[in-house]
Amino acid sequence: MNLGEYIATQFLIESGELKPITAFYPGGFKPPHIGHFHIVDELSKRPEVSKVIIIIGHKERDGIT
Repeated sequence: MNLGEYIATQFLIESGELKPITAFYPGGFKPPHIGHFHIVDELSKRPEVSKVIIIIGHKERDGIT
């Protein structure tokens, strides 16, 4: 376990049980690609993550809205 995981775990554990958390994944996603999907897929497999919310930026990027 690295330092970041250790610190996060201290906030997520209450009475010996993992608290469910919502993961937010902001980005442009213009266009979405397999890397974006992979991150969301991995987040959704984590036992402490109860929900993944994807936040798509409103700005146009390279002609994609």
